[in-house]
Amino acid sequence: MDTNDIKSIMELFAKLPLNEMKLESGDHTLRLAKEMAPSQAAVHVPVSAPVSMSLASAETEAPAIDPNLKYVTSPIVGTFYAAPNPSSGPFVKEGDLVKKGQVLCIIEAMKLMNEIQAEISGVVQEILVENAQPVEYGQNLFSVK
Repeated sequence: MDTNDIKSIMELFAKLPLNEMKLESGDHTLRLAKEMAPSQAAVHVPVSAPVSMSLASAETEAPAIDPNLKYVTSPIVGTFYAAPNPSSGPFVKEGDLVKKGQVLCIIEAMKLMNEIQAEISGVVQEILVENAQPVEYGQNLFSVK
């Protein structure tokens, strides 16, 4: 890649509706990213899920918040695994009683397996992610009552 190629790619990227692009050619990697305005950064609407609910109806249909319900969140970005290996059963299932410190799942990040433990004792009300699903930092994984 020479500077003319890079300039051409940058001009094309500026015209495209992409926010980020990575191009690899041999030993060279070119990563381009656009700064988003604050109003753009806050809005993420999936194309496949159109939103037709008004704000007023969303407020009236909100479920009641249970003060006894606590969430176990992901401390890292990675891949959620419900079991120690593909041939064994899950660490926990919905309805299971868990104790503080008990392993609930594994999150793989950069080839490291990180055990996620229960921070409180209680009953697993809901498992909020699917096995082998990518998870984000702070994402709710389990609800425990």
